[in-house]
Amino acid sequence: MIERLWSLLLELRDYLGSNFDPFRDTIDILLVTLGIYWLLVLIRGTRAVQILVGLIVLLTASAASNLLNLVALRLILDNFLGSAAIILVILFQHDLRRALARVGRGFFPSVSAREESQIVEEVVRAQLHCCFATTSPFRPYRPSPGRGVTFASSIVKM
Repeated sequence: MIERLWSLLLELRDYLGSNFDPFRDTIDILLVTLGIYWLLVLIRGTRAVQILVGLIVLLTASAASNLLNLVALRLILDNFLGSAAIILVILFQHDLRRALARVGRGFFPSVSAREESQIVEEVVRAQLHCCFATTSPFRPYRPSPGRGVTFASSIVKM
């Protein structure tokens, strides 16, 4: 008996030695943990929590029916949970949409309307400066000195 346990322990050590990368596995565990935490923060305070608890109860009942060999309950739950992916998408449609919008906002920084107007004004000033500062016969219009050019609620002095 002890020899069998010892051989299993050596086999486990060899398996972990060949398949375990501490750096990769740590990053993998951290990413899964962050994903679950983000999901829980996202659904906190919504009706999705109640739906998720109900699904966990159904999964637990399914596991119990498999363990206790309850054929009728297992048949019903297996047929119901067989379409779990479609059910989850339908039930969590609003929350999925909100989550995807939040992810999209996180990757692309938003610019406020005030900052956007400042950026537009700076680009217009630079363009007008380049356009009117050069001497070119192809310039269609050059304002006289002291006159301003009005653009988007701002006056650029030449």
